[in-house]
Amino acid sequence: MAHAVELSKKEIEYIIWAMSPSKKEDSTVVGAVKKLMDALKFGDKVRIIRGELESLEGKKTSLLEEIKTLEAIPELKVKISRLKSELTKLREGKKSSDQIKRKLYSYIKMLESEKTHLLAENEALKAILLRLYAEKRYQQIVELYQRLSGSHQLRVKRLVAKAYCELFKIPALYYLTHWTNLKSIFERGLLCWSFMKSENIPHASIADPDIQDRRSRRSIGGRPAHDYVPLFFSTKTPMLSKIKYEGKFHQREIVYISINSEILGEEGVHFSDGNIIATATKVFDNIDDLRKLPWKTIRAPYWSGDEESRIKGAEVLIPERIDPCWFQKIVVYNQAIADHFKNNLPKSSIPIEVNSTEFYF
Repeated sequence: MAHAVELSKKEIEYIIWAMSPSKKEDSTVVGAVKKLMDALKFGDKVRIIRGELESLEGKKTSLLEEIKTLEAIPELKVKISRLKSELTKLREGKKSSDQIKRKLYSYIKMLESEKTHLLAENEALKAILLRLYAEKRYQQIVELYQRLSGSHQLRVKRLVAKAYCELFKIPALYYLTHWTNLKSIFERGLLCWSFMKSENIPHASIADPDIQDRRSRRSIGGRPAHDYVPLFFSTKTPMLSKIKYEGKFHQREIVYISINSEILGEEGVHFSDGNIIATATKVFDNIDDLRKLPWKTIRAPYWSGDEESRIKGAEVLIPERIDPCWFQKIVVYNQAIADHFKNNLPKSSIPIEVNSTEFYF
């Protein structure tokens, strides 16, 4: 039979903050949370000592969890931060739990209203972008993005990325790998080097060990470079040239995975104006910075000297993993390899193309 569990006002006040990452682990918090969790588990009612009876039966979602769903919306992050700051002041000022709750509820109501407004605004923006895209007015999409991106985090990034890729003529991005890795890649997707190493995933590496060592010391966006899957903007890269002329592998053993270039608009993506191990290379995380890349050299089929070689190796860095849904096609050296894959790989809608002229030396 359910019974009443007594919680003091101080304990109730602490419960609101018990799940916060910034809370201090003290006996008041631990004791209050244990009482509350036990009460919820057994269906008991919770009462504030010297206060009114409060039924928390079945209420297992805290106010902070509600805030977390709102926090996922980029446009509201600043306001959420301000809310937490004000609530901290309330707590430090030893305000009652009722005052804190009222503050929480008023902010949530305001943010929910703003969320509805933002979604409606984004739908209108999406309609505008779609119309501009249909009319091939890519420059106007870019200008619209530039005007809004400072104060408004676009939630229709795919359309914007598509326009930039059309504007800068980026039909696809490219991943180079040994043909024996394809089965695993089809099953798991493209994984970053750090994950493959930590999970001991078998992988035939075509990378130069010295280059890999230098990449391991590079940081991108506050993360190790090996936490990203590296792609190229172009085919016939210095990496493939080195593979050919050093003779460790024959070109026919190397396959390209063509990746939808719209992935440039995804969260956490970075790109560079050259090979990232070079000290002269700049790394960007704003899609508008594509205009800063030396496209003539990146697209050229050949290069001359170290500086052009660095630029030709310009990269796109995708955090952690690329799902196969982004794969456009597999490009191979000759028909014999294409036939082998068609007979031995899992059935897939991803086409296999033979193209030694544009992709190989």
